Amino acid sequence: MKYFVISQAEAPGAPLGFLNAALYDKYYENSENVEYGFFSWYAERRASREHKPFPAGMVLISKDKSYSFDIRGVAGFYVVSDEFLRVCNSFTTCVEDFASIEVVARDGKKISEKKYSAAYLGGLDVRDYAAPESAFIEEDGLIFRIKKLVMDREVGLDLFRFKGLHAGSGTLICSERFADSAKDLHGITIQPMDSIVWSQVKRI
Repeated sequence: MKYFVISQAEAPGAPLGFLNAALYDKYYENSENVEYGFFSWYAERRASREHKPFPAGMVLISKDKSYSFDIRGVAGFYVVSDEFLRVCNSFTTCVEDFASIEVVARDGKKISEKKYSAAYLGGLDVRDYAAPESAFIEEDGLIFRIKKLVMDREVGLDLFRFKGLHAGSGTLICSERFADSAKDLHGITIQPMDSIVWSQVKRI
C-alpha cells in the first residue's frame, strides 16, 4: 500500500504551528486566570494515562481572529472540523473519541463558520511497521525523529500516527484513498511518503 504524509499548510484561518488557544470545560469570561492544564485532556498527556472520554460542553477560547482549518493538533488531542470527520467516517482510522466544542474569542464571540470537535487519535509504535532500510534519530534507545521511513507491512488503518515522535515525525499518515478524499480539506498538504523530506514536515 502507498502511504501519504499530512502536513500543515498556511492559509487564511489556518495558522502554522500551535493554535493560540486553549480548551476549557466551559466558557470563562476571564479565561487567562483559569489553569487549563489540569483538565484531563491536557493532564493525561503528561501523566501518560489512558484517555478518558471527552465531556460535553467544552469550549476552545482563542486569541486568534478566525479559524477555517479542518484539522490542527493541540497538546495530546486535535481540533477537527465536521468536514474532516465526514472524511474519516468513510474509512477505518485511529480516531478513538471526539466531542463537539464551541470555538470562540476571549469575549465569547464565534470566530469560525465551521463546526468543530475535539478528537483523540491513538498512536502506533513505529518499530512495529518499519522496514530495516528505515532510518531514525534515537536517544537512549528511543526513536524520536524519522529520517527515512519504509513500511514493511500494512497498518490496517487509512489514517494513523506514530506515538512518541517529535516535530513533523509525529504527524498524521494516511492511505492513498484517504488522501484522495481529503485533498480539498483546508490548511493541509498531502504528499507521498516515499518522496517526503521528514525534516520539512509541519506536524498536524
